[in-house]
Amino acid sequence: VVATGETTAAKRSRKKKTLAELKEEEGLLLKERRNLKNKLATLRLSFEQQRAENESLKRMKWKGNYCDL
Repeated sequence: VVATGETTAAKRSRKKKTLAELKEEEGLLLKERRNLKNKLATLRLSFEQQRAENESLKRMKWKGNYCDL
């Protein structure tokens, strides 16, 4: 548990970022966001492909079981 006096002191001691630092940080965050979106799109695509393959295999299995009867 932190006393309220300690919290405000910690906030005051934080160095303010310059405009250049903020712009650089924003650029890095935007780049990270783009990369994460691309990674998510790739994962969704592979998920859909695997789902389609699984459905196809299920149909093949059902057809095989039906023919065996």
